[in-house]
Amino acid sequence: MRSIWICVAFLWACRGNHDTKLVVSPPLVPAITARAPVTAPNHLPRHHAIAVRHAGAQFLDLSADGTLIVTAGESGKASLIDRAARKVLREIGLDDHRVAGLAFGPGNLVALAYEDVGVELFDTSGKQIARSDLHSASGRIARCGNAWIVGDAKLPGARLLDDKLHEIATLVVDGPLGYEGPVACRGDHAVVAMIDRVILFSIPSRARVATLPAGDDKEALRDVAIDDRFIAAVSSSGSVWLFDPTGKRLAYRPYIAGQAHLAFGPGARRESEPLHAGPAKPLLSAGNVLLGMPELDVVARSEPGAMRRFTPDGTWLVVARDVVNVLEVAALDPPADGHPDTAGSMSIDPEGELLATGANGRIYLWAVGQAKPGIGPGPLVGVLDGHMQGTFANVTVAFAPDGKRLVSAGGGVICVWDVATRKRAAMWRLDGEGEIKWLAVTDKIVVASGSNHVYVLDATTGKQLAKLGSFKLDVADGSVEGVALHPGGEHVVVSSQKGHTTVFKIPSGELVKELPPLREGYGADVWFSPDGSHLLRASSMEPVTVYDWPALTETRSSEKLWLAGGAWSRDSKAFAWGSWTQQEVGVVDVTREAHARWKRATPWHTAAVAWDAKRNLVYSTGADNSIHVWDAKDGAHRAIWTAANGPGIEHLAFSDDGRLIVASYQDGDLRIWDASTFEVVANFPDLHIGDRGVLRLTGDRLALIDSRGALRRWQRTGKTWAPLASWEAGETSDWHGAGLTADGTTGFYVSSGEGTKIMSIDIATAKPGPVRSLRVDPSLHLTRISADGTKAVFAGSNDNDSRVELWDLVHARRLHALELPNQQLTRADFIGGDIAIDTEPRLRWSIDTGKTKADCGSDLPNLVGYSADATRALWTYTGGVRVTDASCKDQQILYVGEDVFSSAFSGNRLAIGTRSGQIVLWELDRTTPIAFMRGLRDGLWSSWSENGRIAPVRAVLDPAK
Repeated sequence: MRSIWICVAFLWACRGNHDTKLVVSPPLVPAITARAPVTAPNHLPRHHAIAVRHAGAQFLDLSADGTLIVTAGESGKASLIDRAARKVLREIGLDDHRVAGLAFGPGNLVALAYEDVGVELFDTSGKQIARSDLHSASGRIARCGNAWIVGDAKLPGARLLDDKLHEIATLVVDGPLGYEGPVACRGDHAVVAMIDRVILFSIPSRARVATLPAGDDKEALRDVAIDDRFIAAVSSSGSVWLFDPTGKRLAYRPYIAGQAHLAFGPGARRESEPLHAGPAKPLLSAGNVLLGMPELDVVARSEPGAMRRFTPDGTWLVVARDVVNVLEVAALDPPADGHPDTAGSMSIDPEGELLATGANGRIYLWAVGQAKPGIGPGPLVGVLDGHMQGTFANVTVAFAPDGKRLVSAGGGVICVWDVATRKRAAMWRLDGEGEIKWLAVTDKIVVASGSNHVYVLDATTGKQLAKLGSFKLDVADGSVEGVALHPGGEHVVVSSQKGHTTVFKIPSGELVKELPPLREGYGADVWFSPDGSHLLRASSMEPVTVYDWPALTETRSSEKLWLAGGAWSRDSKAFAWGSWTQQEVGVVDVTREAHARWKRATPWHTAAVAWDAKRNLVYSTGADNSIHVWDAKDGAHRAIWTAANGPGIEHLAFSDDGRLIVASYQDGDLRIWDASTFEVVANFPDLHIGDRGVLRLTGDRLALIDSRGALRRWQRTGKTWAPLASWEAGETSDWHGAGLTADGTTGFYVSSGEGTKIMSIDIATAKPGPVRSLRVDPSLHLTRISADGTKAVFAGSNDNDSRVELWDLVHARRLHALELPNQQLTRADFIGGDIAIDTEPRLRWSIDTGKTKADCGSDLPNLVGYSADATRALWTYTGGVRVTDASCKDQQILYVGEDVFSSAFSGNRLAIGTRSGQIVLWELDRTTPIAFMRGLRDGLWSSWSENGRIAPVRAVLDPAK
């Protein structure tokens, strides 16, 4: 059974990623009228990727001011990189020698440690300054006050070198160094990592200060780091240890960081706030995670890399891989909007208020108690990040009987969470277990199964009470396949891969009884009913069988089902199941010969099932990363709760009074939302706005130009939207841009056949007006039409040079032109009496004078738009947006959690449209959004507000879908 899950998980993990784009339609300023064929921005919103000439960036360091990066592979040459310009300046170092480490020193000198020739010192021009008298330097190198420290496996230990690279002292250890000979130093102290411990030295006295016991997971330490407050070590398996300067262990997290390297950050966040909120809690970057200290809680996840360093201000994290990635810390791994992968386990708290699901290292909490009957799960109210992530990083979850604790297991680690605070209260490790397949919790014990053993732990202390290994006394029975804990807490049933099912008494581990074996190689899953009166066993090669308890005599059997997940009803009369091999969910009635199959299920397979006894609903998760909701009485499919899977919102606009929000989606639908109740009040299918389209919502009238050039208008009367006038540009039209005035009364079409021409359309009558000819350079393309329809901006780039022109449409003449040599133009937008130009750097250009009015520099991400009064600008990066004032000074960062596709302003309100089709509504100067509004699959519309209460919800079931 598990082999199928591994294959499916691998295929699903390898699915392709989709590129994102920004198509914005702010209110009172015309939307993008044409996608100008200018060069794409070279400033990526989430991170910068810098290509390096050597193969495989494995070593990395930053200059003291963070402006220069030096990185190297193993080939011998190092690349010196200008971080601001994001380009390689030159290569330095020796050819054909294997690099073991590198570091910046005073005056931006670069020390390169080679395994065969020792240490070489270079300046930034590539000139060799000094050479060591060592024959080898097999470990890392770091700057230590007035000296260099380099690991040396032959010593074993570390050597201290002066600025001429002459040896001045040795720091000897009593055993082999860790993997790659890691060393680090800070102030007067240095640390040298051995395979299973870290030695802290005083540099002035050369004496040992403390021995730090790391390496508990019996793997060689891979990296070590030290700052003013902490010492950290990480193993090759990704386990992380944290100590204070005296050597006292502060925290330990097993298997959390993957193939990890370490870097201390200068600061990060306030408690319970996202990363961007400001410095307070120090950060440790370890492998692909950012950990908050001293608890080592996961704050965010980043891309993995061979080495990593923070910039001095903590804004950026530089990671060396095949390329050098400069990651924006505030944009790292935003809060999840749903499952990024299939949830393999589910649990409902005793009060029926929370549903917990486990997926890819995380636990998701859904407020099912706030859902309305027949609609589906409530809002996502918490994401707990406690376990390793990866293709096979399954997480199992189980609520304690009191509902106050939630227990999760994954990667050989069991975590206990306080449900009220969402904080980790305890962590226990199961030695030798990489995966925990099953979990059950009572008031007194926790039972967990690994691949080959079943563990019984004290629920308060985590002390191991029993370890059950061999399921037949005389036969090694293979891996654990299924486990069931009797509600009484005194017996556990274990099913093995070889087909044996055995009953043990716990916590003693005494074998009590065996059930008839199944066919060898086809192990079964087992489940106890809530009242403890029945045990259900299911296998792909045997019928589903129900046994009574404690006699364990067979009471009935059904057809063969290869079950992936199951859950009993509270009255113990029915059992809901999901199939591994079929796209089905069903119910077995144990009181009579009744078996139901619900045909409409998840793609590929079902992974987990839970029964909501309070509402008599069955939840299931599957390979589509969603939660499905079924009526337990008749199997009717009630709803689906999806996770960030589109369609994205291409255009957003408020109505002129700010009461409505109109959104066009990538699937062609256009929907109008009430900005107060968060309900959908109108849905227009098959209106493909596309990149070239525009829309306006003024009063009770909606006007738009779609991707085919069709101009349409609707009038609202009550709740009905009736079509008024329409006009077609025609499929053969050579138009390449369009616009609407702010009041939605006039449309404009721009063609570029033989010369550029512009034509106006009276929307009320759908009649075209006069055609005016514009002598615009053919290399320039329309990017914007002003809100009053009197001016247009044309722009373009050629051979890295850009040009922007402002035209008077009424008199068909050019007003101003702006040359931008060596600039890549990405956007030009009207903002009140100016034009915002998004290049490197960002400029404000005066409509009146044609002169540059302000220079916002190059540090901001991509421009999205401006507020109607032109006092605030919106800049987007992956995961959120920045709001600045007109002079580009940061005012606020809004953390959305996914790619931003579109936005709209209305006074102090901001609506953001995302990649997954979510609208996030904000009031500026607030730290949390007002509401999230989403249109989900299968006609389910829902939204929820920031205070956790579900907002008005309506189900619109469309039979066509």
